[in-house]
Amino acid sequence: MRRTVSRWSTSRRRPSRLLTSAALACVVATLSLTACSDDAGLVPQTVLQPASLVFYGDSADVTVPDTVVLGLPILVAARSFGDGCTGVSQTGVVVRGARIDVHPTVTAPHPAADIVCPAILRVLTHPASITYNREGPVTIVVHGRRDPDGGAVSFTRRTVVVR
Repeated sequence: MRRTVSRWSTSRRRPSRLLTSAALACVVATLSLTACSDDAGLVPQTVLQPASLVFYGDSADVTVPDTVVLGLPILVAARSFGDGCTGVSQTGVVVRGARIDVHPTVTAPHPAADIVCPAILRVLTHPASITYNREGPVTIVVHGRRDPDGGAVSFTRRTVVVR
C-alpha cells in the first residue's frame, strides 16, 4: 500500500528519486532567485492578519441578506484580496447589541520567511454564519485592512431586519 504525503508535511521520510530530481531542477532553474521546497520539507512560518478589503482603491464585496427570520442564521460573505500565498483563515464575529462586527482574517508567509509568492491577484471569500436572537434592525460592520499601506478599514454594509 502506498502512502501519500501532503505538500507541506513535516514527515521525516526519505524523499523519492522523482521528488529529489524535481527539487534539484527547481534549484538549478531558479539559481537562488526563488525559494524551492521539496515535499518532505518543513512547513513555512505564516502569520495571521486582517483580510485586505481595499486594494489600490478597489474595495471588495460584502454580501448580506436584507431580512432574516428570527432564529435563523444571517449569512455574511466578505470577499478580500490576496496573492498566490494568501490563504483564508477564520472569520471572527462579535455581537454587541444591535451591531455585529465581522473580522475576516488571512494567513500569509512571515516577512522573515524565505518564500517567493506568485504575483497574482486573488479574490478570497470569508463566510460567516451568525445567529441573532432579537427582532429589529441589525448593523453589520466588516473590519479589515487596506493595501498597499496596511491601514485599518471598516465598512458598514447593511442593516439587516430580523423578524
